[in-house]
Amino acid sequence: MDTDAIKQFFVKHGEKVVLGVVAAFSAVLIYLGIAQEPYDAKTPDQLQTEAQQVRTQIDDDHTAAILDERQPTFDIVSRTEKAQSPVNDLPYKLVNTWIRTEEDSSIRRQDPKLSAPENLIAQGMTSILARRSFEAEYSMLELEPADELEKVEERPKRRPRGRRNQMMMGGGDGYGGGDGYGGGDGYGEDMGMMDESMMASSSSANRKFPTAADFGMKPQNTTSIRNELTQYPVPQTTRYICGTGAMPHEAVYRAFEAALKDATGYEPRRDVPQYIDFEVQRADVTEKPVDQLTDEDWILVTNREQSTMTYGQVWSGFAPEIVPEEFRDIAFTTWMPPVLLDDYSKFGMHPQIPLVVDDSENEKSIEEQIAEEQEAQLKLKIGGAGAAAGYDEMSMEDGYSGSSYGSFGVVEEDPAEFKLVRFFDFENGRNENSPKPGRKYVYRVRIGLQDPNFPIRASLQPELKTLSPDVFARVSVLLDKAEQTGERVSKIWTDWSEPSNPAMLADLNSIYAGPVPEKRMQKFQLGGRTVSVARDAAKTKMVIRGIDPRYNGFIPVWQDVSEGTVVALKQETGEIVDPITGDVMKLPEATINTQTTVIGIDGGEKLSIVDDDEMVRPSQVLYFDGDGQLRVGGEVSDQEEYRAWSFAEDRDL
Repeated sequence: MDTDAIKQFFVKHGEKVVLGVVAAFSAVLIYLGIAQEPYDAKTPDQLQTEAQQVRTQIDDDHTAAILDERQPTFDIVSRTEKAQSPVNDLPYKLVNTWIRTEEDSSIRRQDPKLSAPENLIAQGMTSILARRSFEAEYSMLELEPADELEKVEERPKRRPRGRRNQMMMGGGDGYGGGDGYGGGDGYGEDMGMMDESMMASSSSANRKFPTAADFGMKPQNTTSIRNELTQYPVPQTTRYICGTGAMPHEAVYRAFEAALKDATGYEPRRDVPQYIDFEVQRADVTEKPVDQLTDEDWILVTNREQSTMTYGQVWSGFAPEIVPEEFRDIAFTTWMPPVLLDDYSKFGMHPQIPLVVDDSENEKSIEEQIAEEQEAQLKLKIGGAGAAAGYDEMSMEDGYSGSSYGSFGVVEEDPAEFKLVRFFDFENGRNENSPKPGRKYVYRVRIGLQDPNFPIRASLQPELKTLSPDVFARVSVLLDKAEQTGERVSKIWTDWSEPSNPAMLADLNSIYAGPVPEKRMQKFQLGGRTVSVARDAAKTKMVIRGIDPRYNGFIPVWQDVSEGTVVALKQETGEIVDPITGDVMKLPEATINTQTTVIGIDGGEKLSIVDDDEMVRPSQVLYFDGDGQLRVGGEVSDQEEYRAWSFAEDRDL
């Protein structure tokens, strides 16, 4: 039979074959069922009884039926006698015998190994800060309002891109010749009077600084901590160096656990890190390399108490904090100064610390926050003497955020890896040790903690028998000294941090690059290639923003610059922005001398990727600042500040 016939057979009769196979298989199953022995003669109880009998037979001992009786092949009696005979122990005796002593199961308290602050960053800044004054008048209020700006020919507007460039700072000439904080008139000298009518007239100026570009703090009246009189915010031009670092909090917390947690007498709320102080030192490296510095080159700049007094007596409050509370500590994270108009987030942060806006502390007034800190300072001073003399009136619940003497610390399940260290070194003409213009400085920091083995409160003192020998020796000296002087000094310090990068005071000017006009290009053939060359010299718009120490205000100048331009300006009449009210006023004899030289301008070519003729390549400007540092500005990175200080909205740009 050929293949086609076989295929044809299965096509016609396949289902019949399958049906036959199924029928045959069913018949087999029916037959097997009929032939199966019936179970009618046995009940379930009978089956269970038979199964139990079979199991019993299996469990019975059948050894005798399987194995022959075992016969010993050796003399059991003689082997037993030999095993019971004495053994010669001489080869096993020790040269030195063991002596039993009393067992001591306690673990002694150690001193925690403290980690120093890391990655210190220093940066010179110039700002206008809000200073406290018992009188509200200041010199800018005497100026006339500025005129309205002429509208520029309307052109398509571009959407803003990005947010906030880094301020271009450099060193320049002198700072105004004053003798106070930042070249002003001193810590508390008043600058005249401004009554409510003056405030009203000031707010009726023709033009104001754009509210959307005001990233500074909003100044408010404060109350004197000395006599509870009202103090008004007045502007103060200030130069300073801001330093930030990362305190390895988690490492310190784990060090406390390693030294104390398993020790006898462990108290969880006492034996955790409680930061109570910080110290900042500065060294001049203008003429001396950092690696050649000695201890004599370092001078003390500030500490916790001095910083608190500066804010309580000089500055009119402080800027809202933008670092979450868990990543800072009141003992070494100095408040942000009251920066007016400028974006203070650029210099008060650290790359190892998260940046999130936190308004929780802003619910308290300036006076309340300063009062809390001063209360902590008071405990810091009287707590030691009182505790040493048995004076223990402060309750256990009076802790101050884990940062004051005599309080309990905070037990943390998941401590933050780092906390922000922040300090400020202000120029002060009345202090010969303040930073000087043109000098380069490095900084170092150390952090003070309450000594867990010698706490400020005598009632918290661990038992001496729980201390390890070296800690006992150290604490014994402190106890003797406290008994003699009546004051307990409970403070342990981290090592000094590594020196920061060199930094110097900034000058008074900032530069923001604007757009480049569309370039007219001419094409040439060179070496078989087409080369485009600009017909005209490169030029761009720039905003030069200076600060006038006479009036403590910002001077914005909008001008054209080209390659080779030395940015400087002197006008009979200019404009100045009041940082308190935002009013734009007329300025007599406006002078700006940045000592900045523009050396390269790029951009302005049409973009080949779009058909829109208005779309050109953004500008980039290369220039030397007043310190001789090479800087790069650009239309994209500077756009926000450029539009704000050129008053682009007022010009319909």
